[in-house]
Amino acid sequence: MKFRTTLYLFIAVLLLGGFIWFVDQRMASTREREEQARKAMKIAADRVSYVQVETTNFVVECAEEDGKWMLVRPVRDGADEAAVDRMLSGLQNLSRGEVITAAERKARNLGLADYGFDTPRAKITLGDNLRRRSILVGRTALLGGSVYIKDESLDDVIATDTNVLQFIPQSPSDLRDRVLFHGAREQVQRLEIRDGSGFFQMAKGDQGQWLLQQPISARAAPLVVQMILNELFDLRVEQFVAESKADLFAYGLDDAAVKVSVASGGKDGATELWLGSAVATNKDLVYARVKGSDSICAVRAGILARLAMKTDDLRDRRLTSLSIYDISYVRLEEGEHALELRKDGETWSVVEPKPWKADPRRVKDLLVAWIGAGIETFVDAPATNMGQLGLAPPVKTLKFARRPPSAEGGEAAPVPAGDELTVQVSGLKRDLGRILVRVEQDNALYEIIADALKNVSIDPLFYRDREVLDLDPEDVLKITLTQGDREFSAARGASGEFQAIGGGGGELDKEAVADLLMTSCHLVVSEFVEDAPEKLPGYGLNEPRAVLALGLKGEAGLGKAILFGNDAGSRGVYAMLRGQDGVFVLSNSVKEKLLQDLVAAPSQSREAPVDVSTNQPAP
Repeated sequence: MKFRTTLYLFIAVLLLGGFIWFVDQRMASTREREEQARKAMKIAADRVSYVQVETTNFVVECAEEDGKWMLVRPVRDGADEAAVDRMLSGLQNLSRGEVITAAERKARNLGLADYGFDTPRAKITLGDNLRRRSILVGRTALLGGSVYIKDESLDDVIATDTNVLQFIPQSPSDLRDRVLFHGAREQVQRLEIRDGSGFFQMAKGDQGQWLLQQPISARAAPLVVQMILNELFDLRVEQFVAESKADLFAYGLDDAAVKVSVASGGKDGATELWLGSAVATNKDLVYARVKGSDSICAVRAGILARLAMKTDDLRDRRLTSLSIYDISYVRLEEGEHALELRKDGETWSVVEPKPWKADPRRVKDLLVAWIGAGIETFVDAPATNMGQLGLAPPVKTLKFARRPPSAEGGEAAPVPAGDELTVQVSGLKRDLGRILVRVEQDNALYEIIADALKNVSIDPLFYRDREVLDLDPEDVLKITLTQGDREFSAARGASGEFQAIGGGGGELDKEAVADLLMTSCHLVVSEFVEDAPEKLPGYGLNEPRAVLALGLKGEAGLGKAILFGNDAGSRGVYAMLRGQDGVFVLSNSVKEKLLQDLVAAPSQSREAPVDVSTNQPAP
C-alpha cells in the first residue's frame, strides 16, 4: 500500500472520530439542556455556600466554613449537614410545571398576591460569597398538587411539586446539628467517665487494646468500651432547651453532673458531655451540655444507665486477649517436672521430656480451656503473701506464647508484651468449683472455673498423638494373623486382590479384609498407659495372645506388627507395636475388627435333586 493511500486513510479515521465525538458532545449537551429545562430553578447545589430561610415565624441562616456547614443565626452552632444537603438537592431537582408570565397574569387580571407572594410562606436565599438569589414560596394551587414559587428578581411564576414544602424547615432546630460526638468512633484514643461515685479512665494501648488506667491499672473489656462508644456516637439531641448561659445548677449540670470525655487524638481535642437532671415534663429525657457551648439541650435518659458502671464492669473478663490460633508454644510445670509443646506449621509436637507428635485434639482442648477461660471473680486481695494464697510456690504453672523462646547469646530472648500468658495455679481449694490463679503479665489474681484443670497433665503420654499407624492400605502386601497355635495369612495376587495362602484355604471375606486394612492402617488408640515399659508381663505382652503383622512394600522384611496382650477391663485390650516403646489400649470395637475371622463362612449346601419319576432323591 502506497504512503499517500495510508495517509488518506489515517486522515479519514481522524475525521470520522472527530465527527463522532462532536455528535456525542452535542447530544450530551442537548440532553443536559432538556433536563435543565424540566427543572423549576437553575440551582447548582454543589456551589452553594450560603443558605437563609425566612418565614413569618423565624429566620435561620447557615454558611459553609472550612468545608463544614455552620448555623450562624439565630445561634452559632454546628449545622446538620445532611439536612442542608437534602434541602439544596431537593430545591435543585424541583420539576417545572406551568410558567405564568407577567403578561399572562395581567391578561387574567391577577397579581402576585393572588399567588401568595405578598406574604410568602418562605423566602429561601441561596448563594456564595459573591452572588445570592432568593426564591419565594407562595400558596398551593386551587386545584392542589402544585405550589407556586418565584425567583424574587424575575417576573415569572412557576408551578412546582408540593414536595417543595418538605424542604422548608419548620424551625431553626431542623437545620441544627443534633450529633454530640463527631468523627469516627474507631479513632477514639481515650474515654473518661466521671460521676458522683468515681472516675474511670480508659485509653488505647500501642497495639490497639483498651486499658483501664483509673481507678486501677488493668485490661479493659473491649466489647464494653465499644458498647459505650456506640451509645455516645449514636446519641442525638432530642430538644434544644436554652441558647444562652444559664444557671447550670437548675439543670443539674453543675459539678455533680455525669461527665463523659471522648478524645480521638486529633486537632479538635476532646469532646466533653455533661449530663444533668431529668426534664420535668419528660422523664425519658435528661438535660445535657457540651463543654465550651452555652447551649442546653435534652437527650435520652437511657444514656445514664449505660454509663453507670462499676470497676469490674469495665474490666476484661478474658484471662488473656490472645487467640488459640496465636499460640505456638506451651510449657506446663508441676514441681520439678515439665512438659513442653511446640507448633510447627499446623502440627503440634511434644518436645520435652520426650519428642513425639502430639494429639491435636488434646492440645486444642488445653488451649480452649485456658486461652478461652473467663474470669469469674477479680480477687484484689490486699495481702501480698503468696504463700497464704497457695501460690508460693504454685501447684502448677502454665505458659502460652505466640512463638517459642529463642536463645541468643546463651540467654532467652525477651518475649514482646502481649505475646505471652503465664498462669500460676493455687493449690488451695476455693468455693463454687473455682480455682485461684495469678496471671504474671497482669500481676493480678483471678478466680476461674476449676474444670480448666481437666485438660492439664504433666504426663507426656496424655498429649501423645493417638494415631500410632498411618499407612496407605495399598502398600500392604501381606496380612498374617497369629492367635495361639493358629496362623492365617493372605497376600495380594497379581490382580491386586488378597488371597488366602498356606494351610486352611477357604474363601476370603472381602469386607472383613477391607475393614481390617482401614482400621490397622489408621490405627487410633484409646489411651497410652506406659512409656518404655520394663515389665511387659503385667500387660500380657511378653507372650502376646495375638499378633497381627502387615507386610509392606519396600525392602524385604519391612512391616508392622501389632501385639495384643491382656484385657484392660471394659476399656479394651492392652497392645503395642513390635519394636516400639509404649503400651496403649485398643477399644473392644477396634480389637474385634483387627482379630476377626477373614475367611467367609461357607454357604449352606443346597438340597439334593429329586427324581421326578420316583419322587425319590436322585442317586
